[in-house]
This record gives sequence, C-alpha cells and structure tokens, in this order.
Amino acid sequence: MADPEILGTEFEVYHFKPKNLCLVKDKAANAMAYESPMGRLIVVTTGLVAKLAPEELEAALRHEEGHIKYRHMYKLMAFLISEYILRVYLLNLVYTNISFYLIGIHLLGASLLYTSLVRLYEYEADKYAASPHLARALLKIDWNNMVDDVLHPIYSRLRFLVKTHPNTLDRVVRIWTLSEISPKR
Repeated sequence: MADPEILGTEFEVYHFKPKNLCLVKDKAANAMAYESPMGRLIVVTTGLVAKLAPEELEAALRHEEGHIKYRHMYKLMAFLISEYILRVYLLNLVYTNISFYLIGIHLLGASLLYTSLVRLYEYEADKYAASPHLARALLKIDWNNMVDDVLHPIYSRLRFLVKTHPNTLDRVVRIWTLSEISPKR
C-alpha cells in the first residue's frame, strides 16, 4: 500500500493491547511514543505504514522504542514542571519588582532550552535505532520539507528556531555514520 490517498478522511483508532501499539487512521506519516505510570504506548499512523517498507517501519518503531527506553517523556515532563515552578517563583519575587521584560526573556530561554532538549532526545533515539533502514525512512517521511529547505534556505534557518526535530539531512548523516561503525541490524 504505497498511496496514503486511498485511506480516506475518516479518523479511526485501532489499539493492539498485547504489543502496546496503536494504529491511527491518518494520512500523515508519523509515529509517537507515550509513556506514563499506567503503561507505554507507541502510536503509528496508517500514512506511515503506507509510506514505508516493512524494514523501514521496523526501524521507525525501534526509534520510538528508544524514546521509551531512555525515558524521554519523563525527562521532558520534569523539565516542564521545574521550569513552571521556577517561573512562578521568579514572577512573584523578581520579575514584578524589576521588569516584565524579564518574563519574556525567561520564556524565550525556556522555550529554546526545551527545543534543544527535544532535539537531543531525537538524536539519542536515532542512535538507539541507527540503521540504513531508519535513514531511508526519515528521507521518505520528510522529503517535502527537505526540498523546501533547499529551495528556501533563509526560511529554513528561521523555521529551525521553532522546530522541535533536528534537520533531517543532519540526522541521516549521523545515522549513516553510526550504522557504518555499529553491527548491522
């Protein structure tokens, strides 16, 4: 099934409990890992299943397993909670007495730190799943954005400030480098 257009526009969810895998009927090619004290879940869209070959899909799922293994969701939640507590403390004691501009500076710094953490975690999950199949999967998934990055380099640089995921070509080069020195999967 190579054409996601045949999937239609309805939104359906198929949950496979034994494998903690949830298949969501959606044209977008995406996968996400969720983790909570009640369990772990990997969500995959039918668009991703339609776009990738089986070994590429397996590599993408291994990448999501990397997020779970390294507990990225818990780390991000700890960061967000601690940043919120710090912001409330600083808002009450410092920012209101000195300047409200400091609130904007604080929020800008916190958001840049958050996106840096998410990018770091993406690289870590890529390293966990490093294989030529993962590199090909990333190229297939993000091909349109990579073309836009080449055609509009200034826009690409500005967009990079707010993107949570690292540049795809950079990820692919890192994965190819890692998969050359690590055992083949």
